[in-house]
Amino acid sequence: MMIISVENGMTIIIYDTVPATRFWIPVICVLLLSTIVASVILFQKLVQYNEESRKRAMLENQVQQMQKEIVEIQDIYADMRGLRHDMRSHLANISLLVKNVTGFMNEELESYLGKMEETVSKLDFIYQTGNPITDMILHQKGQEAEKRHIQFKVDFACPPNLLN
Repeated sequence: MMIISVENGMTIIIYDTVPATRFWIPVICVLLLSTIVASVILFQKLVQYNEESRKRAMLENQVQQMQKEIVEIQDIYADMRGLRHDMRSHLANISLLVKNVTGFMNEELESYLGKMEETVSKLDFIYQTGNPITDMILHQKGQEAEKRHIQFKVDFACPPNLLN
């Protein structure tokens, strides 16, 4: 309808009557097409940004959860050290008490106390890096290797700035 008009029963092409339309119609079409392309690109960027924001939020939640778990593990680690110390002290006190009361150590009781000491020793972390998380990981991997009869040797240094 824009390109053709009818006047006095004759079909007239608008380009012939208004020569500026040869320039403006293609320019307007290109501008409209550019607007559509820009809108599509903007929408894609918006979707990508929302996806990245969602991933970032998930990672932040995971980091917060890991930090909570690290604090819990450090508390457990401190409790385990106290428990090992207390158990060794109790075992030594029992041995002394039995020796003082009876004057000698019963072989059966000595064997029992020895087994308890072995059990308490299993709770010791052989590798002590100063970082409880690292100590627990090394301890766990050492136990796995021991169960599979694999020699486990560690040469590990934890950087001091990671200790807190």
